[in-house]
Amino acid sequence: TLDGSQPLTVAPKLDKLPLADLIHTLTSLAAKGEGTISGTVPVSYLPNGTLRFGAGQLQADAPGVLQLPPEAIPGDNPQIALLRDLLQDLDYGKLVLALTGLPYGKLEVQLLIEGRNPAVQQGKPVKFNIKLNGAVLDLLTQNLQLLLNPQQFLTKDKP
Repeated sequence: TLDGSQPLTVAPKLDKLPLADLIHTLTSLAAKGEGTISGTVPVSYLPNGTLRFGAGQLQADAPGVLQLPPEAIPGDNPQIALLRDLLQDLDYGKLVLALTGLPYGKLEVQLLIEGRNPAVQQGKPVKFNIKLNGAVLDLLTQNLQLLLNPQQFLTKDKP
């Protein structure tokens, strides 16, 4: 039923979404670039208003370009600095975003990127395998909740 007493599960097939638009919509990061991404991400909306993710995967349809501003990637160790530099203008050949729902509504996101930035390390090819967590995932979950239930953000409590 759709009365909110049972979980509502959907597994939308996302087809050729502009990658930069998707990143901006889900994380509010000012991403730029070229390329599209497709795949399926099962999501259950529980009666208590929380989201529960199933196993899903989004993958780049073809090579493209991803540009993230340096401030989008916090941290100060050498690996993070290199990642920050590379993602300012990365020509990617492969990009896969795997999502796995964990107990207690947690989400594990694995990002695999293969590509190169012509301005960094003489354009040498690189591979990233990154787990996202913490504030990035909290923001992602909040934005997905907004997409699934915009009414809750439009309703104001009256005194």
